[in-house]
Amino acid sequence: MSYYDEISRGYEELHREEQEKKIALIKQHLKVNPEEKLLDVGCGTGLTTRPWKCKRFGIDPSKKLLEKAKKSDPGGTYKLAPAESIPFKDNEFDWVFSNAVIEHVGDNNAQVYFVNEMIRVGKNVFFTTPYKYFPIESHTDVFFLHWNNNLFYSWCKKHKPWCTKDHLYLFSRKRLESILRQSNADSYQIYNNRFLGMTMTFTVLCSD
Repeated sequence: MSYYDEISRGYEELHREEQEKKIALIKQHLKVNPEEKLLDVGCGTGLTTRPWKCKRFGIDPSKKLLEKAKKSDPGGTYKLAPAESIPFKDNEFDWVFSNAVIEHVGDNNAQVYFVNEMIRVGKNVFFTTPYKYFPIESHTDVFFLHWNNNLFYSWCKKHKPWCTKDHLYLFSRKRLESILRQSNADSYQIYNNRFLGMTMTFTVLCSD
């Protein structure tokens, strides 16, 4: 059973407020029309899929989270699939969206591949990811330790053994820009989402 299968029972209670705030921020930057097709990559229980009033699709590797998505959003279409291998044809979607997934897919090469997969199936791509240098690391609740990779992963090995560099690789703005330059995106924009004046997350919009 995967980590997300294990936490599926309380997933919405744990993440609802955070996810709804992110969607509200994203909607400031774009408008999705009702006749358009949108794919949510790493959709979980559909928390970030349901708010879009369009033809909604979602993929996730967790069977239990997808069961909840299908139950709560009968108007959407949900498939069991890993984020790194999107089971749709080229340019099938008007929009491809991913909320805080790219930091979980692996190393630099895996992250570039992930962006390219989203670009392959979508005409427009937008995704969010946490900022490495926000004082609190949201997955582990540590303060500042994540600013130093060696210290952070050493601490995780003892206290959060699931949290390896292959599972969580955070972005500075410089590294995020590097990933995007290596990708197939013809153009991209990076928006800083701030909390108390500090950058907390990034929203990225890109097209091929």
